[in-house]
Amino acid sequence: QGEYAAKALELKASLTAREAQLLELERKMEARQLDLEKELALELAGAAQAKREAADARQQVDILKIQAESAEGAKSTLEALCRDLDQRSRDAELRAAQAESEAERARLRAEDAERAASRA
Repeated sequence: QGEYAAKALELKASLTAREAQLLELERKMEARQLDLEKELALELAGAAQAKREAADARQQVDILKIQAESAEGAKSTLEALCRDLDQRSRDAELRAAQAESEAERARLRAEDAERAASRA
């Protein structure tokens, strides 16, 4: 019986060692699970931040598109104003040339009238 008691103590010691190993393994697994949960939380936070940044970037693109459209509209308006001013300038030059021509004709008529008066 002594042999059985020694074997039983040996098995009990082995079982206790196994239980200790299992507890240690369980502790390590829990620690690893916590680490993984932390990593996942960080990755989710990073993904959320990236999503916010992407939304901000899309909003900035929309704002820039609106500004570009506005600038294009302003450019078109300025081009139309330039064309209008150019046309007005040409019209004014034409009127000035016509006025000069009319003045020259009036001068010639005045000279003709002077000559006619001096002959008479």
